[in-house]
Amino acid sequence: MFLIVIRRKISKLLLIFLSLMACWFMFSAELYLDTFIIGIVMVISLLTIIPPRIKGKTFIINPIKIIWLLIVFFIELFKSNLRVAKDVLTPRLTFYSAFLKIPLNLKENFQKVFYANLITLTPGTLTIDISRDRNFILIHVMNVSDPAQLKKDLTNSFERLVDQAFPSTIQET
Repeated sequence: MFLIVIRRKISKLLLIFLSLMACWFMFSAELYLDTFIIGIVMVISLLTIIPPRIKGKTFIINPIKIIWLLIVFFIELFKSNLRVAKDVLTPRLTFYSAFLKIPLNLKENFQKVFYANLITLTPGTLTIDISRDRNFILIHVMNVSDPAQLKKDLTNSFERLVDQAFPSTIQET
């Protein structure tokens, strides 16, 4: 298994910097030199104004599983976009929206938030709340025919992949 353990503060800061730059490029419409420079300035300014709290934990990540998670997410994103477009463009209103309480089997808070955000980013679904004990999430689904199957699909796809991509964090002493 190919795992990367990020222990040093510089490595963590670099990972945060690269993640923020990736977000900058995803949300910017153009990939030119001036956009790149503005992104670097914005990310460095952000990290200077709001320094990340990266003491106390060592993050273990599996880059191959992260890539696989992103591939599965983009496939699901594409399929969800098609489903939502079909539902919106269909003249008859046969929506079966529902609120679903989904149990969480993830250990780390980071994993749970990441999972909830993946659900929210998928069109037609929205994470409403994470329970106080952090064992359940409440989601709203725009159109669901079989709630039990949707719960099973979410657990078997996104939740399992998030757990594999970010296996754990280790408390530093």
